[in-house]
Amino acid sequence: MKWDELDTTYLRSLVIAGGGVWVGVQEAVDPDNTLVLFNSPFHKSTLAVPLKSITVDAVQNKIQASNKTFVPPLASHPDFAPFIRKLRELIDEFEKISEETK
Repeated sequence: MKWDELDTTYLRSLVIAGGGVWVGVQEAVDPDNTLVLFNSPFHKSTLAVPLKSITVDAVQNKIQASNKTFVPPLASHPDFAPFIRKLRELIDEFEKISEETK
């Protein structure tokens, strides 16, 4: 399936509204396996949500779940303590804004 500009604009808007940084669409032979790709604004890792279930909430949930896997391992290293405090503040602020906009 080829994406036209309108499809891409719509998907990009869902990702941005959910707090992600747009990457693109990874097409698959089986359309059920096509993924919408975006980066976390916090740790820059690439995340994906299946095209068939892409929503603003799905993007937010994926980012929030990913944040929880990145912050705890770094938190144990003393050199990262100030960074981790700021990152947690940003994550808390993002989650608060996400809840307010629902």
